[in-house]
Amino acid sequence: MKELKIEEKVEPPSRAPPRARVPRPEEPEDEEDVEEERPRTPRPRSVVEEKLEQLRNEVLKELEELEKLELEA
Repeated sequence: MKELKIEEKVEPPSRAPPRARVPRPEEPEDEEDVEEERPRTPRPRSVVEEKLEQLRNEVLKELEELEKLELEA
């Protein structure tokens, strides 16, 4: 029998492994610089968001109608 020669190909890594991220220490804040956080007010909905919701509702209604028709069949 012939002996098969198996060669391992070792390719160099394409890039260095990712480094662990070290969080930076937070800078001490001056009391004067600190602004009081205001509660977030919901931003007004855009026309696109309203249209998306309208279309989503239409699709849901059509799906319900299709499910009813499938149950009747």
